[in-house]
Amino acid sequence: MTLASAVACGPQTSDRTTIHVALQPRLANAALLLALDAGDFAAEGLSIRSSRITSTNDALPALDQGRVDVGVATLGVGVVNAVSQGAHLRIVAERGHATATGCQAWAVLARPGLDLARVRRAQDLAALRASCNPVGHSGFLLDRWLAPRGLRVSDLPCDAPHDSLLPDLLARGALDVGVTGEPYLSQAVARGATMLETVDPGEYPVGLLLFGRRLLEERELGVRFVRAYQAGIARYLEGKTADNLDRLARLTGIERGDLERSCWAPIHADGHVAVEPLEAFVEWAHAEGQLERRLPAARLVDPGFVRDALRR
Repeated sequence: MTLASAVACGPQTSDRTTIHVALQPRLANAALLLALDAGDFAAEGLSIRSSRITSTNDALPALDQGRVDVGVATLGVGVVNAVSQGAHLRIVAERGHATATGCQAWAVLARPGLDLARVRRAQDLAALRASCNPVGHSGFLLDRWLAPRGLRVSDLPCDAPHDSLLPDLLARGALDVGVTGEPYLSQAVARGATMLETVDPGEYPVGLLLFGRRLLEERELGVRFVRAYQAGIARYLEGKTADNLDRLARLTGIERGDLERSCWAPIHADGHVAVEPLEAFVEWAHAEGQLERRLPAARLVDPGFVRDALRR
């Protein structure tokens, strides 16, 4: 059963409220997918309708305009700029955060055979062929690797091919360094890429869950959605159980072996967003000249939904 089938086959009775969600079948959305497949949203009286929207750039205006109620996004300046311009959207929970301990769900990678010990001069580093989104978390993470070497991410020519292409591009030597997440990170390492150490960015939230106009106004519905999502997080935090692997392989189309090899990103058990590490990203983006105006990170987040969802 695919994601579309899981949505379509969920209980559809008249006493359930329909929520429109921009959701893609990816490992980064595992907790949401598990909650959906296990019936956690139905238990909260919610019927989920999946949108065809597949990118953050498309999801943000759809949330603001009320065309979707819930969106997923990767941390980037688009969210910050949208809120600073008055868009009716807020971050309400995380879908995963970076960590300096344990396995790494996102990392800077070097191609096989690249001897960085011999690439010491700034001009040599600046000539590296890099893959990242310079206005997103991958640019932020790459910048953390470059900064101790006297460079910024803006000093490198940086393309952003789809993450699925990165393992092959690194293996063929078409790229020197790149930033990606799972399952592509493990695939790249299996083909000889090397994970590079970066300055610890703290537990900054890479994956975001956002509410648009409707749920920001109809808060009781939003609380019910987050409560169901928290049930999905609890399933996700059980780890690579046979049930979780079976469900996610079916829902995402990712091979079970790739799921087993991948690092599953840590998520806070209640889904809350750590604001202090998020502030570090905002400060970096402002210093890079990427923000239309400086906005405190706390203005991006509405923590009330997580808090209220814990109250039964």
